[in-house]
Order: sequence, then C-alpha cells, then structure tokens
Amino acid sequence: MTAVTEVEIVVAHADRATLRVGEVFLKVDADGSKTAIEIEAMARAPIPTPRVLWHNPPVLALDALPGAPLGEVVCLDSYADVPALVTIGVQDGSVRRIPLPDGWFPFGIESDGDSVYILEGNPEDSESVLQGGNKDALADAWSLPVPTFALWEGLGGTLIHVDDERGAVTVGEDAQFFDPQTGSVDAGLELRSATSVVDAESGVEVWQLKDPYATDLIVGDTRYAQNQTSITAADVDTGDVAWSWPVPTEADGFTASGTIVETASGVYFSTSDSIVQLVPGGN
Repeated sequence: MTAVTEVEIVVAHADRATLRVGEVFLKVDADGSKTAIEIEAMARAPIPTPRVLWHNPPVLALDALPGAPLGEVVCLDSYADVPALVTIGVQDGSVRRIPLPDGWFPFGIESDGDSVYILEGNPEDSESVLQGGNKDALADAWSLPVPTFALWEGLGGTLIHVDDERGAVTVGEDAQFFDPQTGSVDAGLELRSATSVVDAESGVEVWQLKDPYATDLIVGDTRYAQNQTSITAADVDTGDVAWSWPVPTEADGFTASGTIVETASGVYFSTSDSIVQLVPGGN
C-alpha cells in the first residue's frame, strides 16, 4: 500500500465535499442518491471517465485520470449577491468562486484559461469598460473604456473575441481592437462585417471572428450542434454524423439547458450544475 502524506480538500460546501487522497478522489454527497446518478452519467459520457473504485453511499471513490491536469472552465455569475467568476475544474469537477471587484457590473466574458476578459458597466450610458488580466488577480486588471452606445435588448451573442494574440470587443455595431496582454488599443484593424476584420490600411482580411449568433460550434473539422434533446458531432465538409449524445434529463423532468463551449483543454457541454467533455470520436 502506498503511503499517503497529504489529503487535499478539492471542494467543500453544504451539499458536497470532494477530497483527493493520493490518486483517489472521494466524493461525499449530502444526498446519497446523487452518487449513483453520477456513476450512471459517467457510463453514458462520450469520453474516458474515472474508474469507480468503490461506491458506498453517500461516498463515491474514483481513480484519478492519468495525464496532466486539464485546467478550468471559467464562467460568470453576474446575478449573485456578490458577482463572481466561477471556475470548474475539468478533471475533478471542483468549483471555485472568485468575487469581482466592487463596482463592476459585468455582462460579457471571455477567457483563455489563465487570463480573463470581462465587459462591465452600462452600454445604455456609453460607459462600458473591458477589464483584462489574471483571473486570480482581478484587482490588478487593466481597463479599456468602451464608450459605445447600445441598448441592453440589442446585446447578444459573442461580445469579446480573443485569438492569436489579438482581441476585439463588439458592442452595438462598433468594434474596438486591443492587445490582450496590455489592453492597449490596436488602431490598425477595422471590422467590415459581423465577422470580417481587415487591415485598416490595405483592406486585406486578417481575421475571421466567430459568428456571434451561431448556435453551432466548429472546432477543427468537427461541427457540434445542439437541439432540444441531443448534441451531435458531424464532419464539417461531409455532414456525416460521428456521434449523437442524448442531453441528460434534470430532476424536474426537463432536458438540461446548457451551452457548448470550447476551451484550451477541449470542448464541453456546460450546465448550471454539471460539465461533460465532448470528443469527436466518442459517442
């Protein structure tokens, strides 16, 4: 038997505690039936899942997945009493809340895993601000004023785009380009359509933004699409469906409502209380 020198508390709250003891995760639920539901969900997931070592409700013991940690998915909880970033550990489901600085009124977010970009303020007063920096050091974030007018009901889709060491924030029909590291304005780019960014001097297209209103997500040669009951993965060129995954039903009998998101560590279906990785070859 391998000696255990440390017990790590991954997450702990009134409903659940998750501990890591060496290469074993112990999940303890206040509602013992949830561990059985989790085992069933892992069996249906289209990805490699941790091996169940033993199950004695309300405790579930899981083997740690091999390989390097997969990082976190970063979400925004802007309607809580204390608005916060919410990070979800991809490997173990651990949840962290990172309170936002006082006075921020957030309505848009983008993240590359380490850095986070938050659009906050009031677009109806032309007083929005883009804040950017390390998610664990928000007090030191850089600030970029976005003095563009837009009605709240006119905001939708993707507002912040960050890719290939450049960024864009789109509010209303205007776009402002910035350096993701410093927040300094990049005046050499111009938005010609909802998705086409060109060099302001030559007019040559240099960047295709993701369609802000697209319901499908294209990653590489795979298109992920969601309808009311399932998620499918299909080849972009041929349309051939690689797999179809039925979206789980929640306790109230309704199909889980969530979003397909792309992160540095993969593609996930994220809901308010769960996250499942989607893999092109799985089903």
